[in-house]
Amino acid sequence: MIYRPKMPRKLWDSWLFEWDGIFHLFYIEIVGSDFDTIGHAVSEDLLHWTDRPSIPFKGKPGEWNEGSTCTGMVVRYEDRFCMFIGANRTDRQVVGVYFSEDLDNWTPFEGNPILEPTGQYYLTEPVSPQFPKVDWRDPFVAYRQEDQHYHMLLFARKPEWNHADTGTVIAHLKSQDLLHWSIMPPVDAEVGSFYHAEVPELFEMKGRYYLLFCTCSMYGVKLNTPSRFDTTGTYYMVGESIDGPFALPDEYMLIGAGGGKMTSYVGRTISYQGERIFYHHVQGDVHGLQGTWGIPKKIGAEADGSLFLEYMPLMEKLETGLICGASENVPSFDVMDLGDWQRDDGVIVGKAEVVGSSCRIVRDVSDLHLDCRVKCLTGAQVGLVLRSADGNGVRISLNFERQQMEIGMARKDAKCQLGWGADIVQALAGGGGSLYRDVCQCDLQHGQEYRIRCFTRDEHFEVYLDDRWIFTAVLPEANKQGDVELVVERGEAVFSDLRLARIEPLP
Repeated sequence: MIYRPKMPRKLWDSWLFEWDGIFHLFYIEIVGSDFDTIGHAVSEDLLHWTDRPSIPFKGKPGEWNEGSTCTGMVVRYEDRFCMFIGANRTDRQVVGVYFSEDLDNWTPFEGNPILEPTGQYYLTEPVSPQFPKVDWRDPFVAYRQEDQHYHMLLFARKPEWNHADTGTVIAHLKSQDLLHWSIMPPVDAEVGSFYHAEVPELFEMKGRYYLLFCTCSMYGVKLNTPSRFDTTGTYYMVGESIDGPFALPDEYMLIGAGGGKMTSYVGRTISYQGERIFYHHVQGDVHGLQGTWGIPKKIGAEADGSLFLEYMPLMEKLETGLICGASENVPSFDVMDLGDWQRDDGVIVGKAEVVGSSCRIVRDVSDLHLDCRVKCLTGAQVGLVLRSADGNGVRISLNFERQQMEIGMARKDAKCQLGWGADIVQALAGGGGSLYRDVCQCDLQHGQEYRIRCFTRDEHFEVYLDDRWIFTAVLPEANKQGDVELVVERGEAVFSDLRLARIEPLP
């Protein structure tokens, strides 16, 4: 929800490179069903982007890059830039390299491809029907001062697999000149329980080493974490050494979604102002949606080494005007149903004795940054509804009965004045019942104060709880604009430190 290329182009996997204070965003560019070019945009602040000409990639029939493009990466070597990029041939994937002096104009290396599936450790021939194309893609390249070599990671497979091990491995190679590579044993990480491990990355943070990769719940492999079921996204493993072994933490999804949805997928990292930040693309899971580049986030680490994604105040530079900076200054204050709502001494208190109740605080807004503190004293749920219009809206809830945070489309029972009923939250695909856009299990306590922060921009909604990332959701069926309402169900809740600001629309 930060950058979206102009139609008919669509954005897929991305890789970011910073040079002389300018960020260069490269991404797999899709036009129709073709993956023939690399998209390119530049920015000075990670928020406002200027398109650069697309980079031709696809070769002629019979050439090494005759097939669709795979994810790439850019590194600086001596006096030029090198873009490592993958391609799909008929029965295998290969890797080539392009050179540039200015990051705009790229020339292929005459000896491409520089890497094909090879070596005793990796599958080198297709196996039908399981693996009709040999996996060998998504290069990650980094220099290690310890041995003065460049090291590359790739998604690959080993020659053996079974029902308990898909053969998935992360291939390891090293080189001194970026053209001639030695094949090493796979990274010491047990990733065979995943169908694949795409777009790997390795980085150090606070004395530990982290291995990132992307994968899906697919082909019978279901990825369930403590907070979500049937997940898809970017995952990580932790090691004490750069060479591993790497192990999965309890909560191993770094970003993504549950319920079999593919929303945020390929995530990578970059150093920014002395910190490591995480970036990703937002695909959405409805055919025809145009992908966007997501909100950058700071990576944080707990004492035990587990990672989390944290809100970056950088986003506030997108604000165009303050709607209200305290609950006393809300533009409107309308009780929408049978509940009891009071505003006093900088807080709003809502009570719902029967089912649910809501209070409208802002009318007719679209792209928005909302920040507030919420304390549920008693009751089933507390939250808010965005873009409420014609009895429909996007609901974000803390569900104390189910111990989870939820986001989804909701419908108001205006006829009976029973508010935003929890049991009529709708999934994107339609249908009734308690189906949600995404759900995250949380340890919620009555009487404890929580901070909810949300960014809405076009069909994109991103939610943080106590400034830690919880949801990135794509809701194309949401109203383009509407009211903001506070909600409480079967209890009493306190809303305070309310702040709402308009933000720039997504170009």
